[in-house]
Amino acid sequence: IEKNELYEKIVNPADPHRKYLAGDVIPLIRDLFQRQGDFYIGLYELEDKELEEILLANADRIHVILSNTGPDEDKKWDVRNKAARKRLVDAGVEIQHRMLNNSTHIGHNKFVVHVPPQGSPRSVLTGSTNWTSTGLAGQTNNALLVEDDAVAGVFLDYWNRMKADKLKLPNPLSKAMT
Repeated sequence: IEKNELYEKIVNPADPHRKYLAGDVIPLIRDLFQRQGDFYIGLYELEDKELEEILLANADRIHVILSNTGPDEDKKWDVRNKAARKRLVDAGVEIQHRMLNNSTHIGHNKFVVHVPPQGSPRSVLTGSTNWTSTGLAGQTNNALLVEDDAVAGVFLDYWNRMKADKLKLPNPLSKAMT
């Protein structure tokens, strides 16, 4: 076994080991984004190229609240989300940065609400799966697609409350906050 061999496999979308370990999660997400309409997304971590590509392919239909990841060894916050966050911003995605750069609070959301054209919330994808390569293929996680207007409505209401609760942004985004 080579150093980082497993990691190199799980970050590669074409690797059969990744596909096996991720199970039905990625196909479930792909199928969801094939639907017409808009998507309201609350995420804690975003560090998987395949999932980023799905989001970028739908840049004009997604509304994202992306929280921060924890600090690195240099005490800089959100290093893991930095590249994906920049790609979303550069693509013109409607994104709200929800930075809780402290050791007290965490934004641990992992959900996508689908709203069909001229409709109301119809479904929500949720579960414990972080949108990272290690979350998809390196941990035991779950993903659940709930096809229920009322449940999807509760998640969209929550998304709207987070959106309305704008937090002061640190400058730079990696700076610690109190």
